[in-house]
Amino acid sequence: MVVAVDNTTASRKAMSHSLAMASMMSPPPELKVVYAIGLNPSHSLPIAFLDTLDRRNNMDIKENSRLEVEEITAWLAKFKEKYTACQLVTVQRHEPVGQIITQYLFDTRADLLMIGASSRSTASGTFRTLLGSTSEYCLRHAPCPVTIIKQTDVSSIQKH
Repeated sequence: MVVAVDNTTASRKAMSHSLAMASMMSPPPELKVVYAIGLNPSHSLPIAFLDTLDRRNNMDIKENSRLEVEEITAWLAKFKEKYTACQLVTVQRHEPVGQIITQYLFDTRADLLMIGASSRSTASGTFRTLLGSTSEYCLRHAPCPVTIIKQTDVSSIQKH
């Protein structure tokens, strides 16, 4: 079982759901917690100053990712006593996060992906607005079943 995480509320809910599901199985499955870091291409543009901007942006992405991984590691430590078959894996590539996650699923022959949908993206289209572009990409391209955990509970939406 694989759960894709970042440091959003939806991601933490997906992690909680995956741990709850895994703890009900006998024997409990190995749980891979995947944090994907999508970097800008290292040298794809003919204009030199844009490559420099991409490299600087990649340094920011790496630093922000390092801080997020520290926070996720601390958050996961709460569950390590109860669920020991949990491993945090960080994957860094020069491609979009959705592609990194789905490639990881192919490489590891995962049997299930759980992912949160935070709708942080400003991508156009109703489907992406509701799910978020990364979860939508994984839903369409994953080689295994995908469970998407929404950021907000339906019960928390007030009816007018």
